[in-house]
Amino acid sequence: MKCPYCGEEIKNESGYCEACGKTAPAVVELKEGKDYVGPLGTSRPILTWGILSLGFGCIPFTCVLGIIFGIIGLRRAAQHERFTGTLLGPARAGKILSWIGLVVGSVMTGLVVWYCVRWFSIGSPRFI
Repeated sequence: MKCPYCGEEIKNESGYCEACGKTAPAVVELKEGKDYVGPLGTSRPILTWGILSLGFGCIPFTCVLGIIFGIIGLRRAAQHERFTGTLLGPARAGKILSWIGLVVGSVMTGLVVWYCVRWFSIGSPRFI
């Protein structure tokens, strides 16, 4: 098991790190075919944040939520990767979706701001 504070390998079963002197939180080892369970829960919330980021990022006037959810998803993915050493399955998909949602939300925010500035500066735009 790795220490979540310094990253060194913890050799004893007590959860005490000899390198940094801190006690690691209770962590269940990553088992083949199973989700990581520990202080962060499973990897599925990372996927949920990614889906929310992409969903809200595509909708005008809620695209700022897409940016916020994307940042949360990326931070959760980084924490998960730091504790487990890798991103597998739903966690990896959540990280990818969070990045896409962050980019799409940023572009949509720019378009909404541009449209609102145009609307208020020249009046109602004509699309004829």
